[in-house]
Amino acid sequence: MIKMNVQRYDVLITSAGVASAVNVISSLRSAPDVQLRIVAGDMDPLAPGLFLADSSYVLPPISESGYIEKLNIIAQKEKLDYLIPIFSREIELVSSRIDTLRDNGLKCMVPGTSSLSIVNDKKKFSKWLISKGIPGPVPIDPNEGPYPLFVKPRRGSSSKGARLVPSMGELGDVDITSNVFQEYIEGKEYTIDFLASENHELMAAVPRERIEVKDGKAVKTRTVTLPEGVDILRKIVKDLQYKGPGNLQVIKGKKGLMVIELNPRFAAGGLPLATASGPNMPLMLLEMLSKGTIDPVMEYRSNLIMVRYLSNIFIEERNGSLKRI
Repeated sequence: MIKMNVQRYDVLITSAGVASAVNVISSLRSAPDVQLRIVAGDMDPLAPGLFLADSSYVLPPISESGYIEKLNIIAQKEKLDYLIPIFSREIELVSSRIDTLRDNGLKCMVPGTSSLSIVNDKKKFSKWLISKGIPGPVPIDPNEGPYPLFVKPRRGSSSKGARLVPSMGELGDVDITSNVFQEYIEGKEYTIDFLASENHELMAAVPRERIEVKDGKAVKTRTVTLPEGVDILRKIVKDLQYKGPGNLQVIKGKKGLMVIELNPRFAAGGLPLATASGPNMPLMLLEMLSKGTIDPVMEYRSNLIMVRYLSNIFIEERNGSLKRI
């Protein structure tokens, strides 16, 4: 029997070499009753996501001036309607050139440049939280203390460069201008994977406990019930005028729930768990771009545990091109 009115999505997914891209592709592939064609791009010809797609392209570096034009050329050639950028720096570029992409028929939803300028600078985000009365770690002058304190780069991801400093003598040669110094918060860490609409409404939110983390990514994680975290997230999305995917990191300790940072992208560690628990956020994103408005999916399966492991893709070079076998 032929299924009628099956929704079709022809989508370009970039930065296909990072774990988040593989997660997005896997989530979309898991959706039933959807006709899907994925074209993937990355500057690395061996990026794993390229071999999970229906078609693929090796892209120039994001820093090249013609990067956005290259995306438009691929979209026109492949007759694509949607773009999902994955990497942080690329999301910033796409946000600044969103009108160019839309003028060429490529639909995309990423946070606006004003939102990104705040969340991608941890010092700015900390000040913004204070201005909105949202609980977060107190900024500390490293020359005065008190210690211990926590230091992390103003810009960065995957917890690179973040560390606990027990005393001033252990601070070392740290550039004060390029780092953020905050009170050290003891407690349990949670991440809320979420999706926000064009109108800055929370469309899905799945809180999870990070049981074990490697290289800044959760490898063992469990969905939890965290209504106070979702309430704070809803306020942040509205006040920040945020749209698109993201993940909010919080710590629950003696002072209650404290907001640590917001990453404006699909999570590398938790998206498969969020999808398995209920809302397929990559698919919801495409549905919003296609239909304009959809119903929120705020229900999810709590206490669902995900244990991650490495998998493999085997590739063979044939007649000068790489093919998955």
